[in-house]
Amino acid sequence: MLSVAEKYRDYVVSLGFPKKQTHLLPNSINLGRVNTNRRTGSKEYQFLTFGWDFFRKGDDLILQACDQLEKDGYHFHLLLNGNEKTWPELKEYLGGREPQYLMTGNPVEDVSELFDASEMFIQASRRETFPYAVCEAAYAGLPVISSDIPGLEWAHGLPTLKFFEAENSEHLYQLMKSWLDKKYIDEQAISQTQRIIEERYSLRVWVAKVLKYYGVA
Repeated sequence: MLSVAEKYRDYVVSLGFPKKQTHLLPNSINLGRVNTNRRTGSKEYQFLTFGWDFFRKGDDLILQACDQLEKDGYHFHLLLNGNEKTWPELKEYLGGREPQYLMTGNPVEDVSELFDASEMFIQASRRETFPYAVCEAAYAGLPVISSDIPGLEWAHGLPTLKFFEAENSEHLYQLMKSWLDKKYIDEQAISQTQRIIEERYSLRVWVAKVLKYYGVA
């Protein structure tokens, strides 16, 4: 059995699957789909999130943090990129409010358009397996704030990623506030992150590992 995360491997083992016949194999991304030549200058959005599944993706946690930032007097924009499933849940959550910071958008053909227009990516999920968006955003050169949940173990080694305690919107708020206060771009850390992703999470590397497990390579 090849599992993308330790949590799911452990679950199958708990059901009786022999652990010695299991291997951890995180997913990969298509590096060619992500533009690493970051656009400089002002960006439309300070924060970007992909929140199509409102509760599972933690949209409410991000909005709580943003509400506090707005109360503190910060001026910023959050792009919540979702789909037709997202908007009724968002409308119900807001209860008629229209936060000035909130921008909404639908899926695009080229995800790099969204990364290029944003300063930071936020992933506040309550559940994940291998979140492609975190890996892609980090490879695109964006600093990332992510919930510390199973399925993200692989990302702890990325220099440009910071974790907040799962479901702790106050902790998320503090990390977002720190970013708005400093907005420091560490080019060396970005390069290191990109190198790690190329070496460990590219489609080429994933295919090679699968072939090895099946005894082909």
